[in-house]
Amino acid sequence: VDRLSDKQTFETLSSTVLEYQRRNEPYFILVYNLGTHHGFDSPDVKYADGTNPDLNKFHNYDHWFGNFFEKMKEAGVWDNTLLVFSADHASYPAPEYKNVFQTKREYFISTVPLFFYHSDVTPARYDVGGRTSLDLAPTILDLLDRQSYVNYFLGTSLFREPKSELSYMSAIGSLFYCSKGGKLVRVSKRDRRAQEIQSYYKINMN
Repeated sequence: VDRLSDKQTFETLSSTVLEYQRRNEPYFILVYNLGTHHGFDSPDVKYADGTNPDLNKFHNYDHWFGNFFEKMKEAGVWDNTLLVFSADHASYPAPEYKNVFQTKREYFISTVPLFFYHSDVTPARYDVGGRTSLDLAPTILDLLDRQSYVNYFLGTSLFREPKSELSYMSAIGSLFYCSKGGKLVRVSKRDRRAQEIQSYYKINMN
């Protein structure tokens, strides 16, 4: 399968953003990188002696993201663009990762990075108490002042009280977890929250 390296991803993203800026057109761009996924090594920047693929790929991503961020800053992009940065899941179950980062965790669920950046926003930290990525899209809509518009997202903006317990739930296949209060607890399939998630599985299958 052909894929862009992280270097190519950020180079493409940079040129695309700058082209929209040149044309003075509004834009929404989503980029999903593959370079940090399990089994990959960095084809570009290496960490230290370059013998550890896990350290290489994370170091490589940090390098090219930093390069992109500074390039956009110099071009004044962050004066009229909101940057949203996050990740989908952790790497814990991979033996190589567990060995490098000294963890025994056996599931993909963990705290993931999430930040919003704009040159006019004052830096602040928010403790969301274990809420999950289900709330990401509603949070972005809230920041864009579109929270009240009709949409089909199940979550709630992280800046508002959650509408349901699903904002604390994670599902890995047929396994369910609740992270309310920042503590990860396995949830039975018979739990009403797990059953509600499974009902959405059925809708998706149809």
